[in-house]
Amino acid sequence: MFALESALLIRPYGSNSSARGLEQWNAMDSWKNVYGAPISETCFFGEDIIGGQFGVCDGVFLRLDPEIGEHEQMGSSIEEWARAVLDDFCYWTSYPTARDWQQAFGPLQRGVRLVPKQLLCLGGNLELDNLQEMDERRMMARYGFYAARLRGTAEGAEVYFSDEDIEALQRQLDQLG
Repeated sequence: MFALESALLIRPYGSNSSARGLEQWNAMDSWKNVYGAPISETCFFGEDIIGGQFGVCDGVFLRLDPEIGEHEQMGSSIEEWARAVLDDFCYWTSYPTARDWQQAFGPLQRGVRLVPKQLLCLGGNLELDNLQEMDERRMMARYGFYAARLRGTAEGAEVYFSDEDIEALQRQLDQLG
């Protein structure tokens, strides 16, 4: 189910014509294996337009920042989670970005979200010229790849990705199809 001009996706239990279902999305042989242990026990049930994942783990509702692999607690019930999203939907879903993109380029296809070309955590922004459409599984694998490499990096530190890093990322993305 989509809301807020596709800025918010709530996954169905089973896959359907508009979205991958909970079981398929949370399978460890999909994008979650790139992140590994930090998120393996979390059931992700939704996402924002740029791949921020909404999930629940041990009764805590949270949002995973996919670029750095860290989560922010949003509440201890689905009602608290929903209230947080509705109270500040522009922040939690990047609604203005979804609206602006679709006004400029049309609706997104099934299984596609928007991804910053330059990661937000590395100085990128949500301007349309810094965004691209990407299959959601490839998007999350890409985010996970960078999150794993950025883990433990001090804020403001210079970051360099080698040709080997980029080739490894491409191989990983190719495995997803």
